[in-house]
Amino acid sequence: MNFYKTSFMSGLSSVINMITGLIITKMSAKIIGPVGTAYIGKFGNISGLILIIATASIATGIVKYVSEYKDNPQKLKEVIQSAFSIIGIGSLTCCLFVLISANYLNHAAFNDQDFKIVFILYGCFLIIISLQVLVTGILNGLGEINKLTYVNIAASLLNLITTLFLITKFNVIGALLSNSLFGLFSAIVGMIALGKLNFLNKEYFKFHLNLEFAKQLIKYGVFSAITSFSWMWSMIIIREMVEHNLSITDAGLWQAMFSLSDRYLAVITGSMVVYFIPKLSAITETGELVREIRKAFKRILPIMILIAGGIWICRDLIISILLAETFRPMRVLFGFQMMGDVFRVSALILSYIIASKAMFRSGLKADLSFHALLIICTYICLNQFGLVGCSYAYAIACFLYFCIYLIIFKDLIVLIKKSVLPKPWKQNVRLKG
Repeated sequence: MNFYKTSFMSGLSSVINMITGLIITKMSAKIIGPVGTAYIGKFGNISGLILIIATASIATGIVKYVSEYKDNPQKLKEVIQSAFSIIGIGSLTCCLFVLISANYLNHAAFNDQDFKIVFILYGCFLIIISLQVLVTGILNGLGEINKLTYVNIAASLLNLITTLFLITKFNVIGALLSNSLFGLFSAIVGMIALGKLNFLNKEYFKFHLNLEFAKQLIKYGVFSAITSFSWMWSMIIIREMVEHNLSITDAGLWQAMFSLSDRYLAVITGSMVVYFIPKLSAITETGELVREIRKAFKRILPIMILIAGGIWICRDLIISILLAETFRPMRVLFGFQMMGDVFRVSALILSYIIASKAMFRSGLKADLSFHALLIICTYICLNQFGLVGCSYAYAIACFLYFCIYLIIFKDLIVLIKKSVLPKPWKQNVRLKG
């Protein structure tokens, strides 16, 4: 698997997804404003929590084991069947829960606003939406990057067309309904793409649990589910903090900043996930791992710093073009948000070792510490500095998150340093002289 080819293809789909997402963000900002943006954030977090349960959060496990057994048809079949069964049971259970609890979920998310229909429709389509995790995981694990790219591009374009119609026609409800369309279209187009792989037949997609593979997938799922749950709850807690201490408009400004940040980070992390999880999973020698991580930092960090710096310089233009004048107060958030994103991506490079080598305990400690630090720092900085304190808190928490990974992989970091400077003592002698 070639890094640059993989990065180009996955980056292409991520860029198109980002562009379509920014167009949607612009339309949403213009039509529904900061308050509607806050509602979208609330629904996105709640629907995200439900999807985590529905899919048992086994996406990374699917990529790992499909990649590992793609040359062993029998084991590959058992992996896919087990993943299909887990997602099928989970999504059906969550579908029933959402339909029964639609009133309660609506009140929890929107208080007195009547957006219950959004949860009802989400529950009805949840089974198909959940299949996105399976089909994209299979394509990624098999190394079918071209097909995965086409799936993501097609889903992005369909999502854009449908979302623009829904927002224009139904305002806030349309924006909320569109929140899960990408997953829906990705699952449908992905199933068509899988149908073109001749060796994958209907036998691969039937309810059959291999207990050993199910256990391994659930292991990955538990790790991902806990960290994803924790992140979603962190976002909910912080949004409620901002809304309670300031206003729902300020919560919308904070949400818009995070959404913009997520859009461009998806371009970088999308390329990283597609390449590094299968690649690092296959590495067994420490020397090769050192070389791969060193190359990752050399390739990704300079690009990340340039992108973050460019976004900060163009922040006023970005608000004017991609949002609306009502979002102008969020310009103060850009500087430290971008700084935090650089540290966060640096930490993510090391986190892929965790995912590829099943180092669940270390990964949980790092991620849960990050989420707790983000909440604590936000609470302190929000009370001290107001809305801009949220960006201070994010930068501080991301820096500490990176430091945590440096501590976890301190031996690997030493080896990376030695690989760059094989004889650092000679350099020290010259400096003293």
